[in-house]
This record gives sequence, structure tokens and C-alpha cells, in this order.
Amino acid sequence: MVCWLAFTVVGASPIVVGAAVVASSVIAAKMTATAFQAYQNRQKQEEKFQQKRNESVEQKVNRLKQERLQKLQPNGIKVDLSLSEKDISKKNKIANQDIAKQLQTIKSRLPQIKAEYQMLVEQKVLEQQTVQQALQKVSDAINQSNLQQAQQYLQRLDDTRITAIQQLNEQWSGQIDYLQKRLNQLSDRIPQSTLAELQQNIQWFAENPQAVSEKDIQTLHQTINSFEDQAWRIQTAANDLIESWKEVGYQSKISDIDNGTIAIEADTHEEGKTTMVIEFEQGQIYASTPHGNENPFTPLLREVIQQFEEKGYALDWTSLEGQSVPEKWRREVSHSHSHTHKKATIKSPQYPSSQKTSKRRKQQQGH
Repeated sequence: MVCWLAFTVVGASPIVVGAAVVASSVIAAKMTATAFQAYQNRQKQEEKFQQKRNESVEQKVNRLKQERLQKLQPNGIKVDLSLSEKDISKKNKIANQDIAKQLQTIKSRLPQIKAEYQMLVEQKVLEQQTVQQALQKVSDAINQSNLQQAQQYLQRLDDTRITAIQQLNEQWSGQIDYLQKRLNQLSDRIPQSTLAELQQNIQWFAENPQAVSEKDIQTLHQTINSFEDQAWRIQTAANDLIESWKEVGYQSKISDIDNGTIAIEADTHEEGKTTMVIEFEQGQIYASTPHGNENPFTPLLREVIQQFEEKGYALDWTSLEGQSVPEKWRREVSHSHSHTHKKATIKSPQYPSSQKTSKRRKQQQGH
């Protein structure tokens, strides 16, 4: 039987960025000079990781953008405005009352239709002049109560739109495939709920190429960057914990990665196996300890935590089996300093929100 101790990371540059950490954006972290130096070194490593990753992503995205632009026709696809004699001579075999009703329906939809085609014009896949001419002919036909011609010009527009969307699918496929590749690489390193939301956005891009913009693509890449950064922090902390166990004479290893959370297991012989869990979002590290000890924060666990803190972290023992920790025990993880205290600022990454894309996706689905 074991019980679980929860430690909240209170030092600079948290290894996790959940809601609890975001709410406390600035936390004074007391570290020894050695620990603070280790923290600064880790910050530099993270900056190098980000710089290298950002350059790689930017180069790939720019290359895909150039490939997409090369596929565009100079002025976009033209709408065929010609109607055959056969089309013109067709007579409506519909009661006048029904004709008026259908014309009114088309007229009420015309603003939305214009907006949809304007989006394709802005994407440079449809030629602006012929689109405007076709829409004007639809309006003229409505004003003349000519349902047949209104429908025929709408059909011309729709045929052109289908061709344009097929081309858009081809043009955006490279960017969408690259987003998918990056997300797949994070599939076991971030929470599944986050993975599902990002996957939903990519799927929406694939299904609605006419609504995708370069800014949408960039925003989603930035969001993936933020979670990739967090996965890097979690993995780095896990490596530091494994090294801390090694420094006190015990072997440990990663035993599980689930929902972005990493579990580390150490064979502590006299105390059985000890598990430490680094959560992705909640700002906590959990550690198992044998039941029955007068103080569950054992000397071995204390030694491991001290080694870990010297690598640039600061932990606060915040709960025991989900309950508050007695003050006399809680003091045992207070930080003693022989050097000047350093203060550091916790800065949680500002994930570029995909809410705008999600909102626009819902609006599109509502039409």
C-alpha cells in the first residue's frame, strides 16, 4: 500500500502550465545560486530548441506557400456567362405563384451567396470581374421575374465554384498534411482532449478550403508550437528526475506516458518501487510513498527532491492523499538558502487561440 504526495512547482519557468499556474502568473521562487544557474541554463536550452524548431517550421511553411501560389491561375477562374439559345428559349413550367416564391428565396439568399463568392475571389481562385457580372445577371433576372435565367446563372457560378474548390483542395493539401504530421508527432505527448480539438481544426481546414487563410494556418502552427514547448519541458523535467534518482544511488526509468503525463518508476529496494508522476496541465508532481511511515515524506524522497531542485526547480508540498499537509511536515520541503534569494517570474505560454477558427467553423455549420 502506498500514499501519494503532491508537490506544486513554485519555481521559475514551470514545467507545467495549467489553469492553476496561469492564475498565479508571478510566483517568487527561492533557489540556491546553483539551482538558479541551472534554471537559467535550462531556459537557454529551451530558447535554442524553440529557435531551431521555429526556423524549420517557417522554412517549410514558406516553401509550401510558394508551391500553393504557383498553382493559382493569374486572375482566377472565369465564370462562363454565355447561355445557349436552348437555355434562353426554355420556358418555366411553374405556376406564377411558385415562381414568385422561388425568386424571393433566391433574392433572400443573394447576400450570403455574394459573400461566399467574394471569399473565393479573395483567395484568388475566381476571377473577380466575371463573378461580379454573373451575380449582377442573377439580380437582373430576379428583378425581371425571370426564374429560369436566375437559376442558369447561379448554376454557372456553382459549376465554377466546384472547380475552384477542387483546386483549393490541391493547393492547401500540402499545408494541411504538414499540420497533420506535426500533430501526429505529439499524439502521445499532449492531453487527448487537446489532441482532439486540434485534430478537429485540421479536419475543418481540409473540408472547408474556401474558408482557409494563411493566417489560420500560421495560428494553428503557433498553437502546436506552444504544446510542443510544453511537451519539451515535461520531458526535460522527467530526464532531470531520472538523473536525480541516479545521483542518490537508484536506477529509475519512464514507465508510462499518458495524456501528456509522464510516470517515472524507481526501484528503491527497501521501500519497494517509488513512482513519480509529472502532470502536463495541473502544475504538480506526484510521488508515491509507503503507507505506515510516521512522516510519509521519507528521507530518500526528500533527498531526491533536493537533487531535483538543484537542477533549477522549486517544489511546495501541497497535499497528502488529497488532503492538506500538516504544517510541521510541510516545513520539511521549505527551501534553506546559503546564497542570495533569486526571484523568477512564471510565464505561462499564451497559446494562440483556435477559438476564432472554431467559432467560424460553427457559424459555417449553422448555415
